[in-house]
Amino acid sequence: MALALRCVQCQLGRHCEKGDIPATLCHGNHASAKHCVTSVGNLATGRLVIRDCLSVSIEYVCSSETIDFPGEPNITLQLCFTTCDGDGCNNKPVDDIGNVAAATVAPGLWLLFLAAVAAAAAAAGN
Repeated sequence: MALALRCVQCQLGRHCEKGDIPATLCHGNHASAKHCVTSVGNLATGRLVIRDCLSVSIEYVCSSETIDFPGEPNITLQLCFTTCDGDGCNNKPVDDIGNVAAATVAPGLWLLFLAAVAAAAAAAGN
């Protein structure tokens, strides 16, 4: 039986931006993952980074959407993500990251970003 893949898994924070945290075993819904993913969401208020495990392979893809969110209309979200193969391969720093104050990002926008990552991954799997 093959061992599970190890990926850097984090959301937000300076260490997540730099990728300088240890890779851990993919587990739960991602136990059978074959790829590691780095997702970057660019907003006017800063940059959000997610690193995780993923079942499908996706080459570097970026898209930009303008969304209306209660209290914050016409927000432009640029979402970029890429997968890689091999233990800890998603540990490279994301270029040009400034000081992101996560607290300035509305919690609902973070959920929207997570949903966009999941939707893009699902679409790529079809």
